[in-house]
Amino acid sequence: MNENDSITPIRDALTRLNCKFNLIGIVREFSFPRKSTGSDYYAILKIVDESYRDEELSVHIFTYKLEDLPQVMSYKDYIVLHQVKIEEYDGKSYAVYNKKYSSFALFDEKSFVNFIPYQSSRGFFLQRPDMGYMTRMRHFFATFPSSGGMSEYLLSLKDITPEKDFDLVCKVLHIEEVSSNVWMLFVWDGNDTLPLSLDVKTVGDIGEDVLCSQVIAVSSLNDEEKNSLPLHIEKTPLPWQVLCTFPCAGTVLRVTATKAHEKLGLYFNGSGKWLRIRHMSNFKSREVGKQGRFPSWSSPPYCLTVVDDKDVPFGTLMDLLRHPEDDATVKCVVRVVAVCPPQVKDFCMPVGSGQYRMRLTLEDPTARVHASLCDDNGNTGGAEEPNHNTMKQSVAASSGYNWRLVIAYDGTHFSGWQYQQSPPTIQCIVEKALTRVTKLERKDLRLVGASRTDKGVHAWGQVAHFVTPFNYDSLESIHAALNGLLPADIRVRELSAAVPEFHARFSAKSKLYHYKIYNDTIIDPFQRRYAYHSAYKLNTAVMREAASYFIGKHDFSAFVNASHNDRVPDPVKIISRFDVIEMGALLQLEVEGSGFLYRQVRNMVALLLQIGKEVIPPDIVPMILASRDRKELAKYALPAPPHGLCLVTVKYNEEHLRLPLGCPKTSFGRHHTVSKCKLPFY
Repeated sequence: MNENDSITPIRDALTRLNCKFNLIGIVREFSFPRKSTGSDYYAILKIVDESYRDEELSVHIFTYKLEDLPQVMSYKDYIVLHQVKIEEYDGKSYAVYNKKYSSFALFDEKSFVNFIPYQSSRGFFLQRPDMGYMTRMRHFFATFPSSGGMSEYLLSLKDITPEKDFDLVCKVLHIEEVSSNVWMLFVWDGNDTLPLSLDVKTVGDIGEDVLCSQVIAVSSLNDEEKNSLPLHIEKTPLPWQVLCTFPCAGTVLRVTATKAHEKLGLYFNGSGKWLRIRHMSNFKSREVGKQGRFPSWSSPPYCLTVVDDKDVPFGTLMDLLRHPEDDATVKCVVRVVAVCPPQVKDFCMPVGSGQYRMRLTLEDPTARVHASLCDDNGNTGGAEEPNHNTMKQSVAASSGYNWRLVIAYDGTHFSGWQYQQSPPTIQCIVEKALTRVTKLERKDLRLVGASRTDKGVHAWGQVAHFVTPFNYDSLESIHAALNGLLPADIRVRELSAAVPEFHARFSAKSKLYHYKIYNDTIIDPFQRRYAYHSAYKLNTAVMREAASYFIGKHDFSAFVNASHNDRVPDPVKIISRFDVIEMGALLQLEVEGSGFLYRQVRNMVALLLQIGKEVIPPDIVPMILASRDRKELAKYALPAPPHGLCLVTVKYNEEHLRLPLGCPKTSFGRHHTVSKCKLPFY
């Protein structure tokens, strides 16, 4: 048998440097895809097999395109490598995947049995020797321990101690951009952490800094009024929908990637997956302070103050935060880590009011919250039971007041919504106006839009939110000032207060887009900036038939822009309606869905245009959807021009649109009145 066609055990391959081999192994570790110093992209995998189970072989993979790199779904997946070269550097052997002649295929447990990879490179062909070797290796893979690899530093969250490096096997629950190009991973392994602040140094073998943190306590009780103990690391509290996906037991650890991983959230596909983070190290424990921050139960002996109530179920603070009802009550063990005001003489707030109030900062391994104790009668210090809304508002109050904008704009002269200074974008211009009105820095406003519309795309109902540390008595003057600073092709249609849990992007229930097509031989000049001109007579009946295939829940991988395939964590979207409406020469395509991928709407419209011209049949839509390959769509259509597309409205649940208590009235603009006019205008 030709050596190039057979599978070689890793240990045998390592004895012959500078030779090419076919290998099969379990993926024990994988780094994030990165761009090399040249034009290539690379990633590093570490694999083991039956002959090499006590160590790990590093495989350095280089490709022309980012999407060609292995997209490993789990650290226990299997990989088949063809024609990789064994090399040695600095006394250590490793395998090199050459982009010109090497190939690979990735399998999970199910596809490994069926010999059907969930990803394979171009030119990969599963050979008969591969199948035979895979069959023999199946028993080894089934009995191989499903740990995070062979590391003496492998710990769980409960075993983390200061000044000790460790590896962590954990599940990624959520990923979020907490500031410009800075991403935070929310990870969990089912255990409780000690009250520590942590620092992580590397992920995989990349060698770039990543910070892993809990909230650090302030050093003095007297600081609580002026320097309140933070409730969370992230600047803005997570939306309630995200909290509902978190487990109610065990600590959710925050891992913050630095600027070195500024594109982490764009290509990271590990949400909901288990992975190993390497070389984490603790750098600071929570500061106790002279007066003591933690009760003695945090270390033996465990002295607890217990209030027994047999009718109340045991739970955690996360149970309380996740509960959909306002009157939820749970019984849990918590620390009182801060009291405000700290002095007994100041409990009457404001002084002399006869209202006794105290705010406690409570924490358990799952969350940290504010709880209020008050007695409006001024007799005894009665307890105010903290409900769901109170806690969510307390969390948000430490970050400021939330405000909602509804914005309309003509996108002709702008480079889309997403922030960039040159050329200008909608977000950049709105932020500049907000900084002048509020006197706040851009980073403090934290402006977020519901939809990141592309260059040339218009909007009538773009929704955004921003945060201020202060409240407003009235919004009309602020509204008028904003529109006075904005150019004529951007207008804030509505300004209102928002509940703390409202998030313009993550709270959105659905989005409605319109795409206009002017279907006549000569275009109306007043429509040219807002409608695509098609001189071909379109068959609207077949377009409606084709549009109906999009309705429902589908994988829209084939309809995302090719360069963004690697950035899509979940290509499955729900289209609730797709209407084709005729208004004389104007044809309006209305599509509403739970969310859309990059250029998805324009790609769907482009395909409908070709179908309307009767170039291709309408039943080609399900075929392209099933392919999940952008190249299949490219055979028939390119994205429709952006100027015909408009974001009409973003829909939210009623609970996210309700106004907070005591907030100013919503501003829809101020009407001007004229009592006297010397010169008439006709």
